[in-house]
Amino acid sequence: MSNPPRVGVTTDTVDINDLEDEVNAKLQNVNIYQDVRKLADAWEWIPPLDDHKGVSMVMEFQDAKLQDILDGKFDSDMKNVAKVAKEDGRRVWMRPLHEFNSDWYSWGTYRDGFEKVNTRDQFKKAFRKIVTLFRQEGATNLRWQLSYNNNSPKDDPRPFSEWWPGRDVVDMVTCSAYNRAGIDSYHKDFKSFDEVYGPAYDRMKKLDKTVKLGVGETSTSGVGGSRSDWFYGAFKSIADGHYPRMRLINFFLENKDMDWRLNTQSEKDAFGRGLRLLRP
Repeated sequence: MSNPPRVGVTTDTVDINDLEDEVNAKLQNVNIYQDVRKLADAWEWIPPLDDHKGVSMVMEFQDAKLQDILDGKFDSDMKNVAKVAKEDGRRVWMRPLHEFNSDWYSWGTYRDGFEKVNTRDQFKKAFRKIVTLFRQEGATNLRWQLSYNNNSPKDDPRPFSEWWPGRDVVDMVTCSAYNRAGIDSYHKDFKSFDEVYGPAYDRMKKLDKTVKLGVGETSTSGVGGSRSDWFYGAFKSIADGHYPRMRLINFFLENKDMDWRLNTQSEKDAFGRGLRLLRP
């Protein structure tokens, strides 16, 4: 495949070198989560850069409403992060306020009901403020990901464009796309990667004709289907050219809410065989 997307994993508990050995394939990216208040003093993003991996930094504003960001409560924290990033000088993909079209994060626009706590307008202003602050502080080596959830609560059909903050502050659009079969009564059916990501990809590509697209997080449960087939099928679909604008895909292989890890040799083999379709 010419110009395949970079493939990464979340490294909360996963050692990327061990995982590469287990799946017999090389990864190109790491996905890291960190509270903005601790990020300037956290150096876990340095080793993967030194190892020539890409870094997606999910910058979290824990317990914050969007108005808190607009009111400047995190300005000093962000300036500290910008200073460290500027001094390092290498490219890092920043992902603030991820899954904003959701109800589970404090900054979500469906928190306690649609626009009861945070509004779409506040989100767009907050996202723009974050990017602008970093640029004004000289951290121009950073790139910015706008990261949706693949669908909104209760399958609300509002178009993704209602959260679009503007092309000038977005370098890549991603979404989280999990097969959550069995996680709760709402998610009963086992769904393929194409079923959970495909509709969101179609919605994302309508936002702008040229912006890069990707997968912020993805994985699968094992309730009602084969995890091995799911992972291989995801890579196969990408290799077959179904998502030509995809430039990045990160897998979440952690034990959180559900056990998303590669737990069997069959799953590891399938993941590796699939990855080698993109990166022989």
